[in-house]
Amino acid sequence: QEKQRFLQYLSYKCNTFTEDVTSSVFGKAMLVLFQESYSLEERSQMDLKELADYLRVKGKNRSPDAEQVAKSIQKAARSSYRLDKVVEDSIDAILATSITLIRTKKERNK
Repeated sequence: QEKQRFLQYLSYKCNTFTEDVTSSVFGKAMLVLFQESYSLEERSQMDLKELADYLRVKGKNRSPDAEQVAKSIQKAARSSYRLDKVVEDSIDAILATSITLIRTKKERNK
């Protein structure tokens, strides 16, 4: 249920993310990326190599093709509509809370 809510709020922030991105939204690197305070504009402008390296580090080198995932993230960020700063900040807070709940529930189920 929480993952469904997360995906719903993610679609408000980046409406093409789940269509464009070639990696699991719930992977470790992706969840860390959503918790960081980068705007869509910052993600779309980030150096591709820098973003790929970020994904490798945060994902502990588990991503088989970090460059392709980075390209797909940037494509999604560029093609999504832009939210007002206040709304984007609110969605970011909701996403961060949702990530915390998902991780907590995952830990309890171990």
